[in-house]
Amino acid sequence: MAGGLVEETTRTLSQKREPTTDLASPKWLTCEAPLRAARVESMSDENTRFWSKVVKGPDPSDCWIWTGAIGDDGYGRFWTTPATGEQKMIRAHRYALALIHGGLEAIDTDEACHLCDNPICVRAESGEGAHVYLGTRESNMAERASRGRHNRQPAAEFFRHQSPAERGRRSRALRDLIRDQGYDREAIKAMMLGLARGQGTLF
Repeated sequence: MAGGLVEETTRTLSQKREPTTDLASPKWLTCEAPLRAARVESMSDENTRFWSKVVKGPDPSDCWIWTGAIGDDGYGRFWTTPATGEQKMIRAHRYALALIHGGLEAIDTDEACHLCDNPICVRAESGEGAHVYLGTRESNMAERASRGRHNRQPAAEFFRHQSPAERGRRSRALRDLIRDQGYDREAIKAMMLGLARGQGTLF
């Protein structure tokens, strides 16, 4: 009687241990596979998530406005999820450049420069229509000085010579306007003109 009970107990414990020690069992694969697939899917959707936060102006020369998070310095912020699984913050216009230049590592030593002087513009293209391009700090400063007041982009005067804090407030004002009304050129110009003259509020 006792011997039979011991044999039955041993057989039961052995059966319970088998699934957890066999790493090749279908049950183990079924448990882990969705987790790995979710990570891959997250990476593949990253670009879609980025562009869902961009509003492109209707005219060929218009800025492409970032409507996501904006830092206190006035530049757009985008969070990526590298293979490590830890989120990393990238400036939005820099991420846009990485998309056309082979990834973030490929542009690691380059400066992300704006032709339009609009810190939340992410119009990075391989053609002549680009507002955001790769350069060095020296070339960026030289190009900005030579461009001076000849920049015809509506945002140029609005953002030029602002402190980081003021640039942040103005970037958020522009973002919020476009979120609410879309890319309305007249509304954007009116808002920029009013704030530049000290009129209105910054939301």
